[in-house]
Amino acid sequence: MDDLNSFLPDLSTPATDPQFFTAIPSDESTLDRMMSVFTSPREAMQGIELSKSASTWIVPLLVAMLLTATSFALRYYTTNAAEEEHTMRVQNFTQMSENKNLNSDQRTMFKKKAAEDTANPNKSAVWGFALGLGLVLSAPLFSSLVFFLLAKIVFKADHVTFTMILAAASITLVITGVGDVLQLVLQAITGDGAMTISPAAFVSGAPQKPLFAFAMQFNVFKIWDLIVFSIAYASLVRRQAMAGYAVVFVTWLVRIALWTGITAMLQKIQAG
Repeated sequence: MDDLNSFLPDLSTPATDPQFFTAIPSDESTLDRMMSVFTSPREAMQGIELSKSASTWIVPLLVAMLLTATSFALRYYTTNAAEEEHTMRVQNFTQMSENKNLNSDQRTMFKKKAAEDTANPNKSAVWGFALGLGLVLSAPLFSSLVFFLLAKIVFKADHVTFTMILAAASITLVITGVGDVLQLVLQAITGDGAMTISPAAFVSGAPQKPLFAFAMQFNVFKIWDLIVFSIAYASLVRRQAMAGYAVVFVTWLVRIALWTGITAMLQKIQAG
């Protein structure tokens, strides 16, 4: 029971208690924090505001980028992902070639693309690696900016800096990176490149469908990432943990709604 409690926020701790923020010395190594985020996440995040080293966010960000990008690339050599994406592209090109909103030259171009497209694991792996790097690099930078502005505007936390939040976001992102590796293992075992550690695994239909895109967002490790980040964020803005959960998860749900809406809109435009 004590082990379980170590994963949960201590809501009884007053937000004014200095130990709530500095339970771990500022000289705690980045590697120790990255390891502790899996075993003692609340303790791993405490004291992060005292760290002045850029390695606090650079190192975990690079590790997360490597884990995710490599996982995205290797799935094309261990599963049928390249063939599935080839089939999906052909279906999309064919659908566009039948779109009455396009002129005859455009429809002919898409018809030609559908006929010429082939499955190429090497090319797909390169794009997968680049996509993984881009996603992991952009996600913490954008989310940290959003939460930095919320800290200043909503919580009036003048002491909070962008790099404090970026450090917390980068360290917790390692959780998602490990999840991507485990997802790769699951994909390799099943041979299914669309296999995912989320409710999307139970959604039938193509991955570009809005319902699939929606279910994909509820990745088990991503939720774990958000829970730990919520604890860290509450500590940084000097509020009880519930405030961190509320802000982080409401922001996340808004992002999911926007992403699902954009997916549905693009699919509608494509269908004509």
